[in-house]
Amino acid sequence: MTGLDRNSASERLRDIGEGVSALPNEGGHPRAVLGRLLTILLVLGVLAGCATGNADDAGPVATEEAKSTNVVSEIEATNVVEQFFQPTPTPLPYPTRLPALANIRITSDLGDQNRPTNQCSSCSRNGPIYVAAEIADLHPGQSVVASFRADDGTELFSGSVSIQNDRELVWIAIQWDGASSAPSGSYAAVVLVEGPGTDTDGEPITVRTEIGSITFQIQ
Repeated sequence: MTGLDRNSASERLRDIGEGVSALPNEGGHPRAVLGRLLTILLVLGVLAGCATGNADDAGPVATEEAKSTNVVSEIEATNVVEQFFQPTPTPLPYPTRLPALANIRITSDLGDQNRPTNQCSSCSRNGPIYVAAEIADLHPGQSVVASFRADDGTELFSGSVSIQNDRELVWIAIQWDGASSAPSGSYAAVVLVEGPGTDTDGEPITVRTEIGSITFQIQ
């Protein structure tokens, strides 16, 4: 029952009370008195039923509102987690700062600290052929590898130099042993760094990373 219905019922009860008071005095006859009491009790019962109905109807509404509030709270909590707590990153290979190539040359002669004294894009098979690479951020346990390859990608020779100390920037030179027997044509020298690292599961593995390459000719 709504507020309007309750007001109407109250007015009706008041009207009934006034009507009862206005009835002619029947000398207190028991039947007359009993009839008036039954009428009053009937009206009170209707009013009590309306109040109970309103309380019962409010229960489901309050439950739905509570469910909606819980859903909104869960969504807000999820947004906070996604905004401020990023997923755990994939483990990076050791070291996290990888070596970088600063310079690379094909040369037939080396100077102080393996620095190339010349650069040949077309080399003679009668002299030594080196690939010289200037590399930053090398660490103990790593190796610099040079792979000399034919024009079709076939590896003809591979040499390496082990790193014993931390090197911020250093020239590494590796000679192609056997270049004198190579036929005339196009070739490439690929420089790689090999060292300890981890896979996507965090397990230790050997990581080999290509950092640069250069092409040249042999006459």
